[in-house]
Amino acid sequence: MWDGLCRGSRKTRSLLRGSSLDMGIALGSAVKIAGLMNVDNRIMYRIGVVAREMKLVDADFVMGIPLSATGKSIYFDRAK
Repeated sequence: MWDGLCRGSRKTRSLLRGSSLDMGIALGSAVKIAGLMNVDNRIMYRIGVVAREMKLVDADFVMGIPLSATGKSIYFDRAK
């Protein structure tokens, strides 16, 4: 779908940047809703990189959102 857009005109390059911005807004909205529902989550770029390297996903822009619905936050609570 995006083949050649990066090499295209100034208008097509700005469309690609706009799509990244839209994706960022969508990801932010998704994690906000998950947080409101008490689901611990984070947006992780590295998960997307690994998924692309393992050929699990064929896309230009890949992010991962791990989710946890346990009693303790896997991101903040520390073992005592």
